Amino acid sequence: MRKLLCTLLALLMITGCSSEGGNTQNDDNTFVVGMECNYAPFNWTDAASNGTNHPETSGNYCDGYDVQVAKKIAEGLNQELVIMKLDWDALQPALATDTIDAIIAGMTATPERAENAEFTTPYYQSEMVMIVLKDSELAKATSINDFSGHKVLGQLNTMYDTVIDQIPNVEH
Repeated sequence: MRKLLCTLLALLMITGCSSEGGNTQNDDNTFVVGMECNYAPFNWTDAASNGTNHPETSGNYCDGYDVQVAKKIAEGLNQELVIMKLDWDALQPALATDTIDAIIAGMTATPERAENAEFTTPYYQSEMVMIVLKDSELAKATSINDFSGHKVLGQLNTMYDTVIDQIPNVEH
């Protein structure tokens, strides 16, 4: 049952590959995945091998849920996994230019992103949350409007960053 589930997951994730049919790197039997390796617990960078992580192209190692999913997909394809560590803003251009075969990252499907990539069924869905210190005046906030007049930040060019501007008088 577990093997069947992994195979189905692999097939679902592969639909996220470039609609051009993959890149020329597949000629050498590799599955090249782009990820930021900077978004724990989904993907992060390690300096040394630890038995669960995987080498990435800048010379370090990458680990996390996304890495484990990428390993299963590569295994299902009978291809060698190559993880290409890229800045967030470089992921979609790398897919569009066939530098990578797939992006495996916490990327929300939007109409703009879907113009250049096919999205699979997510293997994880999260809610947007605000994180504050437990003794902060905002610890009992119940609405996004409670953050009006406060400093709020989110990772640049992500859905989290774009929501901030919906807060009245926010210091973004």
